[in-house]
Amino acid sequence: MSTDQTQSDEDALIGGLLVKPDAIYHAMQYVEPKDFSDHSLGLLFSTMQTLLQASVPLDGNNVLRELKRAGLLDLIGVARYGKLVQEGLPHHVQFYSEKVAKHSQIRRLASVMDSMSDELTQANADPSDIADRIQRALVDAAVVRADDVHSAGKLCMDELERLESLRTAGASGVLATGIQCIDRALGGGLPMGVTVLAARPSIGKSALALEIACRVSAVGNPVLFVSLEMSKQQNAHRLLSRQANISIASIQGAGYCETDVPKLIKASADLNDLPLRVWQASGASALRIESLLRLHKARHGLKLAVIDYLGLVAGTGYRSSIYEQTTANSHAFATMAKRLDLPILLLAQLNRGAEGERPELHHLRDSGAIEQDADVVAFLHREQRDSQDAEFILAKQRQGKIQAAHLRFEQGRFLDPTEAFSTDFAFSGGAV
Repeated sequence: MSTDQTQSDEDALIGGLLVKPDAIYHAMQYVEPKDFSDHSLGLLFSTMQTLLQASVPLDGNNVLRELKRAGLLDLIGVARYGKLVQEGLPHHVQFYSEKVAKHSQIRRLASVMDSMSDELTQANADPSDIADRIQRALVDAAVVRADDVHSAGKLCMDELERLESLRTAGASGVLATGIQCIDRALGGGLPMGVTVLAARPSIGKSALALEIACRVSAVGNPVLFVSLEMSKQQNAHRLLSRQANISIASIQGAGYCETDVPKLIKASADLNDLPLRVWQASGASALRIESLLRLHKARHGLKLAVIDYLGLVAGTGYRSSIYEQTTANSHAFATMAKRLDLPILLLAQLNRGAEGERPELHHLRDSGAIEQDADVVAFLHREQRDSQDAEFILAKQRQGKIQAAHLRFEQGRFLDPTEAFSTDFAFSGGAV
């Protein structure tokens, strides 16, 4: 963006405010004094805010009087001040406020990039730290600072328009998991926002999440599975087992038969046709995850993100406890889902108090913020780790009932018990 264009837009905004000072209420939704590249105009904007806070009537005379008293009129120049007033367009204040805010974001990003570029040339550069700071700047620049306030009528009309476009297209406002009993309990599927799926270790939350990811992608919806715990090999074993109906134990030990090879080749080919991507994200922060989700939504039309799991998401480096780190990351995912307008299936662990008991909300591990931030909290429960009977327990649902669905763990997969499924498979062990 050229310097001349930036200056022109800042002049137009200030000129409009000088003609109609009370329009600053609209401008402040987008702009702060520091957003002006012209320091004198930033001071003028700040002066108007000061008058507002002091309950001084905002009119041209009071603004001019204060500028003279503070010596700002001389800084701006009488001739320039007169030109700003003469050319001011008060009805375009919002338009120019948005443009000034955009110029400011671009300058801040450019400044960060220049600074990081210099740091990368230093011998002791820390790439991880620099990458996190760049991502933080990118996220900050993407935040819209205008208050998201609408009249109740407009809010409802906008949503009705969205729902009607879905209805006439035969689509849904939620994302079906493909497991019918779970979708019925959820009122159709996963809502926009965060759905927490929690369980004790080795009960099968990763297996259920991967089953949902495969089914969602099987109908053409792009899915990103963010794996912070399992290796590439472990994820491949689980996917091949599910797709080829061969036990994980046989696959990971290369103990399958010669006759299984064609099945595994076909399974790989079928999986390659799915819009399902797996990211080995060990040590990734919430900022880094959001950066990739944003990229995949822009490039691939991402419809679902699965995060496995919350407790392994890295902190920002200054949190002093697991509680603070988990709380911060829980808030980050809740905000992320709203910014991206995306369903996020966020896996979490339960504390030791849930061992042997039917889980409840107070069993969520490390932070009470998980319950507060999530739109849906569901528990996966099995009485015994090797049991084939399981429950999907909805403990919190903002827009629906608190209820449970019964699942069957068979051939390494969680299924609706009413689904027809072959039984010519040697069941082997539990799930992680």
